[in-house]
Amino acid sequence: MTLTRTQQSTLRMIAGGLTRVAPNNKTALALKKAGLVTFNPSFGWSCTKSGLEKNQELIGMRKPT
Repeated sequence: MTLTRTQQSTLRMIAGGLTRVAPNNKTALALKKAGLVTFNPSFGWSCTKSGLEKNQELIGMRKPT
């Protein structure tokens, strides 16, 4: 599955856990539909196992600076 730049960024933010993503965020909802993230009302967005694997794949694709 190919992710857009916005989806990649949102997935990294959710996986990192440093920032909060709104519950009604359209990009996060698209990632949920793809099965990469889930929403828990008391905790917020979290990655599924496939979401964590996709995040690791994206980290490996990043060009070193």
